[in-house]
Amino acid sequence: MDNSLTYYTVASVIEAFILWLYCNKLFKQRLNTPLSILIAIIMHLLSAPVYMLHFPILNIISFILITYIVTIIISDISFFSAIFHSLMLTVVMGLSELLVFRESGTINNTALYVFISKTIYLFISQAVSTILKKRKGSYPYSDRSTLFLSIIPATSIIIMLCLCFICISIPLTSKVNAYSSVSILLLL
Repeated sequence: MDNSLTYYTVASVIEAFILWLYCNKLFKQRLNTPLSILIAIIMHLLSAPVYMLHFPILNIISFILITYIVTIIISDISFFSAIFHSLMLTVVMGLSELLVFRESGTINNTALYVFISKTIYLFISQAVSTILKKRKGSYPYSDRSTLFLSIIPATSIIIMLCLCFICISIPLTSKVNAYSSVSILLLL
């Protein structure tokens, strides 16, 4: 139990830092850097016990709420934009973990699992933030257009949950396993 608490704590700190990097790259910051990082870390650490329950729907809801709250606190961003970005980051994080989970038969080390999944999450979230920053002139700022854009990551979360339950509850052949991995990569 102590090892799992350590891994969830480390994973939460890494997720907090990735969220701060994402917000720092895209949005004007409300707070100074050390305080923003501290708030992100504390909020993510508060959700670590929820992650230890191993209940995917509760984990996703917790991650969305924590990401939303931290984004609102540390960034100068509208309500609907914060919803969109928290949903999008949840999809990226969840799919990166699901992708590594699909290959977990070859990864027996939990630390390696955390390292690989968080590295994928970091690279994809930074790529998304770079793309959004470059397109900032055409990025939708109205709350209504951002609300409608939130449908896309929300739908991806539903697809991700379905894939998660299939991968967890049904033993898959190697061919179907490869198809599910390709599907996860395409969703990312």
